[in-house]
Amino acid sequence: MNAPFTARILRSYQSRAATWLYERDAAFLIAPLGAGKGAAALTALAELIRDGHRRHALVIAPKLVAATVWPREVTLWPHLAHLRVAVLNGAPERRRARRAAPGGRLGGALGRGRGRRRVGERARRRFSLPLRRAR
Repeated sequence: MNAPFTARILRSYQSRAATWLYERDAAFLIAPLGAGKGAAALTALAELIRDGHRRHALVIAPKLVAATVWPREVTLWPHLAHLRVAVLNGAPERRRARRAAPGGRLGGALGRGRGRRRVGERARRRFSLPLRRAR
C-alpha cells in the first residue's frame, strides 16, 4: 500500500537487484512491469553516491518515464529523498540551462526524443562513458 504513514522499504528482490547493480560497472535490470526496477536502480545509485564512487548519473529513458516515473520514485522512497532529478529534454538550449542549474546529485533523466542512436553517441562523446557489454 502507498499509505503515507507506512514506511516504504525495498522488497527482498529489489534489495538483491540494487546490490547486483551496485557491484557491476555495466548492467541491465530486466523485470516485469511494476516490479520496482526504478527503486532498485535509484537505490544502487544512491549507495554509489554515498560511498563516493559516483557524484551523479545520467539515466536515458523514454520521455514519459523520464518526466514522470523517475522523479516520482525519488519522492516516494525516504532513503532517496536526498537525490535530485533534472529531466533533460526539449531544445538544446533548454537542456544546457537545465544541466547548469544548481541542483542535485542525480545528474538527470534524459527523455529519448531524438532517437536511441544519437542520444547514445552524444552521451559517449559528452561524458566519455566507457560502454561495455553486460556480462
